[in-house]
Amino acid sequence: MARYIAIIDYDTDIRKYGAYFPDAPGCTAMGATEEDVVANATDALGEWAIDVAADGDDVPRPRSYAQLLKSSEFPELGKGGMIATIPLVVEAG
Repeated sequence: MARYIAIIDYDTDIRKYGAYFPDAPGCTAMGATEEDVVANATDALGEWAIDVAADGDDVPRPRSYAQLLKSSEFPELGKGGMIATIPLVVEAG
């Protein structure tokens, strides 16, 4: 099962957690608690993968945390943000 890195932060203005995926462009989630944002991120990632496949595109393979840290694309990594690994679960049926 593929697992994608989610970068999670907390917005003090709206008092919610937000998550985005470096390897799943446009896939985001929010939640009132850490547990909520992880659950919502799991759902969002699955829906995102279905949409990508429906468009006829390949779902990109996730990079490891170490690969993302080496990249200069995400300077916030390793600087206090919360990281979660989210499994790609696609509902069939």
